[in-house]
Amino acid sequence: RLDQARAELQEFLRECITRRIASVRVIHGKGSRSGPDGPILKPSVHHWLSLWDEVLAFASAQPRHGGNGAVYVLLRRL
Repeated sequence: RLDQARAELQEFLRECITRRIASVRVIHGKGSRSGPDGPILKPSVHHWLSLWDEVLAFASAQPRHGGNGAVYVLLRRL
């Protein structure tokens, strides 16, 4: 569910910040099997990342790291 995915992602990012990890890759998938309404998780992850103060920047991953199915996330330092 989206609400669970959001909570898990936020907790993961907070844990990374606590451990002083500056950047991570989040694999959300491309949503190719989402049906006629299209992807749900991918746009939601992008939206959440744009809202959180802990996130300085994010960008789609290179093809070898998941391409459009993943994002690199730059986190603020403590």
